[in-house]
Amino acid sequence: MEKYMHQKSEKTLIEVKTLLIYLENILTHPTEEKYRKISSSNQNFQKRIASNPLALGAFEWLGWTK
Repeated sequence: MEKYMHQKSEKTLIEVKTLLIYLENILTHPTEEKYRKISSSNQNFQKRIASNPLALGAFEWLGWTK
């Protein structure tokens, strides 16, 4: 159980870091359209975010749409 919890918290940390990277890109480059969109086929997005409904919900809460 402890190993599962460690893996879960590690995955959550990766998801949060990914979210922060996307937000930082928008704040750093607010006028560049490429930072305002995320391709749903993006491999990193699929692996880190799309597989978790809560992480995906955080993105939608922040204004990203499908």
